[in-house]
Amino acid sequence: MSTFFCAVLSGFLAADPVTVLAQDISSMTGTWLSEPTHAIVPGSGAHYVDDSGKHRPRAASVVLTLKVEHQDGRRFWGRIVSATQEEPWLAVFDHTGKNYIGVDSDGQPAGTMMGPDRFENCYTQVVPIQVASCAIFHRRK
Repeated sequence: MSTFFCAVLSGFLAADPVTVLAQDISSMTGTWLSEPTHAIVPGSGAHYVDDSGKHRPRAASVVLTLKVEHQDGRRFWGRIVSATQEEPWLAVFDHTGKNYIGVDSDGQPAGTMMGPDRFENCYTQVVPIQVASCAIFHRRK
């Protein structure tokens, strides 16, 4: 092995990943409010109610509240709420502590921290209706 490769490898092996990671994990506990979502939805359902009877893809927006009730290291969970629905919401940060993936009762959120009190959450769902959306959330103080 080259001297350079050995030096880089020993640096990785010497680092304490738990200590490094623990410093980078955002506190998510609390209430987060979204800006209006940027969504595309065919028809009506879940958080996106449409009484028009049309089932074509349409641009839609709702305001969401994420209530994070618990956090254990990289894992956090609570409830996602709109004017028409409330459901459980679970997520876990990746090794960087900046990005997360999650699940609710029928879809998959994924997000990126943009600061200690701000993140973008994007969401996909297949059933009962298809949804693709993104929104910026701010910590409610």
